Amino acid sequence: MKIKISSSDEQNDTQKQLSEEQNTGISQDEILTNKQKQIEVAEKEMNSEVFSLVIIKCFHMCVYF
Repeated sequence: MKIKISSSDEQNDTQKQLSEEQNTGISQDEILTNKQKQIEVAEKEMNSEVFSLVIIKCFHMCVYF
C-alpha cells in the first residue's frame, strides 16, 4: 500500500525543516556571542589581576630598596 504525499505536505515539511535549521543557527550564534563575551570578561579580569600583581611587586621593590 502506497501513501500519497501531496505537494503541499512536502512544502510544509521543507518549510518546517528550514525554519528549524534557521532557529538552530540563531541559537548557535547566540551561544558563540555569549562565549565571546565570557572570554572578554575573563581576559579583563586576568589583566586586572596581572596589573595588581605588578603594582604590588613594584611597591615591594620600592620599600625594600
